[in-house]
Amino acid sequence: MKSKLRLDRLTDRLFIYQNPEGFCFGTDAVLLAWFCRRKKASRPVDLCSGNGVIPLLLSEGSYPAIYGVELL
Repeated sequence: MKSKLRLDRLTDRLFIYQNPEGFCFGTDAVLLAWFCRRKKASRPVDLCSGNGVIPLLLSEGSYPAIYGVELL
């Protein structure tokens, strides 16, 4: 059985595998990650994180911790 995952590029160093038949992040999540205020001492929390693309994008910053919360 062939895998239906596709590889999406987020930045030069970050990639994510997504199943196009399931939930995939959109451009709005990527824009939201780039518009958030970045302070070195802060610990960002992404509520209703979905597939976690916002914490993944924020991981390129110098945060002490990043949290993604999703209820199943």
